Amino acid sequence: MYHKTIILTITAALALSACNSSEKKPGDDSSAIMQATPETPAAPAGFNLEQIPVSDKPLGTFPYVQLGKSYSNYEKNPVAMADSAYFWVGDHFEVPKGSVFFSRVKGEGSWNDEAFIAAVTDSVIALGGVKVHEGKVPDSRLTEIEQNRMRFNSGYGFIAYKPTTTYVIRRADKTIWVQATPTDDGASAGWLVLETAAVK
Repeated sequence: MYHKTIILTITAALALSACNSSEKKPGDDSSAIMQATPETPAAPAGFNLEQIPVSDKPLGTFPYVQLGKSYSNYEKNPVAMADSAYFWVGDHFEVPKGSVFFSRVKGEGSWNDEAFIAAVTDSVIALGGVKVHEGKVPDSRLTEIEQNRMRFNSGYGFIAYKPTTTYVIRRADKTIWVQATPTDDGASAGWLVLETAAVK
């Protein structure tokens, strides 16, 4: 009886050991290793207008982007014809030439920067456009836009100190650039819309 008990005990121990060895350990799981390994940062692809899909959705009248009933253009600036503006695309300014609309935007009730940007984003996407960048412009790059900013000051918002969001609506015959940046008063934003001349 004593020997039989020893044999049963050894058999049970061996079975338990085999069971444990068949279980995957986190260190032995290749999928776990892949998840734990930091992804290699991809090199910036850079801005390429040709990679943006062409939209044929109806535009309406310039400046095309509708902000909704909650927002209104605080200024009535004349559209600058055959002019240029600076649009930040992540690592440099694109400087297209065309008709430039610019204004300070105010909202009804309490202001929220994120809600305003979301409204612009929704409107641009509805027109077939895309967001090309969102983030702060390095303040070291402000010297590049000094002269242009003097002309379209309210359209640039608090650029370099507040996040700037840039969009492109690419058409078969022209390109529409949109850029929005909140101001520093916590109750408004600046935005620019530029339409390049139509290609005949």
